[in-house]
Amino acid sequence: MIPVLEGVFGVCLVGAAIVQANRQTMATHWARRYWTVGVGVAALWLVLSVVLSFAPVVRDASAVVSQLSPGAIRVSVTATKVRDCQWLKSEAYVLDSAGNLHEASLTWEGDRIKGNSKPVGRHKWEPARIEFDRDIRAAKVQILAYHSCGWMWRDTITTEGPWGVP
Repeated sequence: MIPVLEGVFGVCLVGAAIVQANRQTMATHWARRYWTVGVGVAALWLVLSVVLSFAPVVRDASAVVSQLSPGAIRVSVTATKVRDCQWLKSEAYVLDSAGNLHEASLTWEGDRIKGNSKPVGRHKWEPARIEFDRDIRAAKVQILAYHSCGWMWRDTITTEGPWGVP
């Protein structure tokens, strides 16, 4: 289902559950009261999961990109982490002048290990060495960061960049 429709459907369910709960009196059977509250909680969880699955973990990323050699560049990223999620991994891609996307290997220069996440706020990440096929004339580079935001939410992928390669 389209995420926007899921959100609208969830809001309608929450509203209906609230209206139904307000209509109930103490004379209403206990199972019906708890069922209504359960539907409301489930609908709220649905709405939150849809909204948060599209919310980025990192925003306002800027980078300093320097050419090390043909087929290798260094990227130093400064960005704002807006959600308290655990970093899982990062992937790098280079784009050529025609806009074609090519996979690249990314090696963090520092103590960057899985689960080693920064707190919410503005940070400068460790420099990353990105290597790709020497035959590719890289025009831009971008990094995809994978985060786990808790057991209720699916992993979030945030695209940082693309930034121009000198």
